[in-house]
Amino acid sequence: MRLLAFINHSTQITDEHIAAMAEACTFQLVQHVCTPWGKPSTFCFARRIDDVYGLDWVPRLVFFDAADQASVLGYHTVGPDGVPYGKVFVDEVFRYGGGILRDNGSGAVSITASHEAAETVGDELVDQWVKGPAVPEGDEYAVELSDQVQACSYEVPTKRAGLVSVSNFIYPAALGLKSPTHTKHPFDYLGKLSAPFSVAPGGYQIVRNAAGHVSNVFGCSRFTPHEASRQARRQGAQQ
Repeated sequence: MRLLAFINHSTQITDEHIAAMAEACTFQLVQHVCTPWGKPSTFCFARRIDDVYGLDWVPRLVFFDAADQASVLGYHTVGPDGVPYGKVFVDEVFRYGGGILRDNGSGAVSITASHEAAETVGDELVDQWVKGPAVPEGDEYAVELSDQVQACSYEVPTKRAGLVSVSNFIYPAALGLKSPTHTKHPFDYLGKLSAPFSVAPGGYQIVRNAAGHVSNVFGCSRFTPHEASRQARRQGAQQ
């Protein structure tokens, strides 16, 4: 069993919202994500920051109002102490019209939280790559559990808040890895992908070439990635 602490530094959402998101993400991770990926069950729990100082080994997901990088809803990385952590930026979710616990057609804070929680579980140290089909940007693909299908969500039950929206996620087969055969869809939970290394509309993949340069490959077309995107952190980790 593993733990992931949800910590509220936002003035826009309440501790009760955080507790509901922790419950929803725990349900998703335990029931849907961890087993297909061969990961220990991960339980999310709401804590105050002061409570966690004595638990320095616990990975955490911290909710802030303002983003520390432009146009970023959230990201996950590893701190100087080697402990995985993620950030969710509530103001950015609201700026794009998103809700808190339910997808209103423009996303939700809970979806970003689920996205980062799943990816923290899938690649805690943000250093896993797999070989895939060569594209102009390279042939190594980052192990990111939600990026390829990030525009899709579904709902899970909670006792605190009823149905809460969480992010769609991929199975290992979406990255050409061995996957369990008992899942309803072969490549992702909602069945949005049709082949390994494919990308649903609104999604993307992080791709690295032999020289170590990292790019984002989008579902509909290719763009120059923003310097503050998550690919920049993976690029920096290689330098």
